[in-house]
Amino acid sequence: MVLLDIALPQRDGLHVLRQLKAEYPRLPVLMLSTYPDKQYAVRCLKLGAAGYLNKHADADELLTALKKAAAGGVH
Repeated sequence: MVLLDIALPQRDGLHVLRQLKAEYPRLPVLMLSTYPDKQYAVRCLKLGAAGYLNKHADADELLTALKKAAAGGVH
C-alpha cells in the first residue's frame, strides 16, 4: 500500500503513480491531494490509483479507503 501525494517537491505525483503501476501493477496506491478538482481524481483513477482523497478527509474516511484499497477495491 502506498499513500502518494500529487504535489511532490521534486517530482509530479502522477508521474510517480505511472511508474509504480508499471513496475508493480497490483500495488494499491491511494492518492492524496489538497486539490478539490474532480479532474485530478479522474486522472488518478485512469492511471490505476485505488482511490483519491482530499488531505482534509477525516480519519474514518482515510481508514475506510485504506481497507477498501487493501482488499482490491477502489475508493
